[in-house]
Amino acid sequence: MMPDLEPDDFALASRSGLPDELCGLLRRFPREVWPERSGLGDWSQFWLERHDIFRQLSDALQDGCRHLLDRNVDAERFRQWALPRLDMYVGHLDLHHQIEEFHIFPAFAAIEPSLQRGYALLEADHGVIHPRLPALHAAGEMLARLDPGDRIAVERITSSLLGDLATLAPELTRHLDDEEDLLIPVVLAHGESALHLH
Repeated sequence: MMPDLEPDDFALASRSGLPDELCGLLRRFPREVWPERSGLGDWSQFWLERHDIFRQLSDALQDGCRHLLDRNVDAERFRQWALPRLDMYVGHLDLHHQIEEFHIFPAFAAIEPSLQRGYALLEADHGVIHPRLPALHAAGEMLARLDPGDRIAVERITSSLLGDLATLAPELTRHLDDEEDLLIPVVLAHGESALHLH
């Protein structure tokens, strides 16, 4: 059971990083040394790659929406490009967070219980991010149903989608960065095999 948090503790819109009391291991294992450490095995590399994919999809989808709205691409080409990427972004992000909550965070809590408040912070982040996902999913469904010849309707939905993506992007980036800053130092301190995540 994760500890309760005060609302300000998970305000993604205003947080600039992890609370100082959660950064002890990060000070021992700062990001600069991560590529040099042998403790980052297959699981860590895979998990970090998934985070990079979410960042890349977020940026690419926003750029794609802007290209459509600037009339640099036709509506049908945009739909064929955007819909599978949007589906991957929303669906994989939801699954990724479920796996973290049910498997990854408990494994880390077992090996480094002193960071319970940090795991709770990350779970609270999920509670901020997830209510934003249905709007993205709905926009994708509307785009899929629209007649691509109805440029005005396509642009209206795309403009709304871009707004939702732009709102989520800084929150998701903050969450991914803080999650890595909390968990990767635990891996480096204890070794990946101690977490039984293979």
